[in-house]
Amino acid sequence: MPELRETICNYYRDNYGATIDPENVMVFAGGRPALMALMLFLRKDVIIRIAEAEYAGFYGILERLGKKTEIVESNESNNFRPANSAYMGQNRMAIFSNPCNPTGITKVGADL
Repeated sequence: MPELRETICNYYRDNYGATIDPENVMVFAGGRPALMALMLFLRKDVIIRIAEAEYAGFYGILERLGKKTEIVESNESNNFRPANSAYMGQNRMAIFSNPCNPTGITKVGADL
């Protein structure tokens, strides 16, 4: 679907100043199929960092696929806004919904 991927790139370029190429865009029939595909191709040594206040469906997928996880603090103490640095680390991958389901917190601008 080259035309669709190019259209998606143009949207992110025009609205968010993204530098993205169609070769880096994948289209799925929803978030769960996308997450499943991503996890199936992920190296086994990668640890997933996910906020404690995150979409509950993510946890089930990660558990069923046997992925190692680390929970990122996301609660009233940090206004449900973990710093990006909390997700980083060697052999670590961040997973978060945007806006966050169930908190509604949205990462924008430099945070995104």
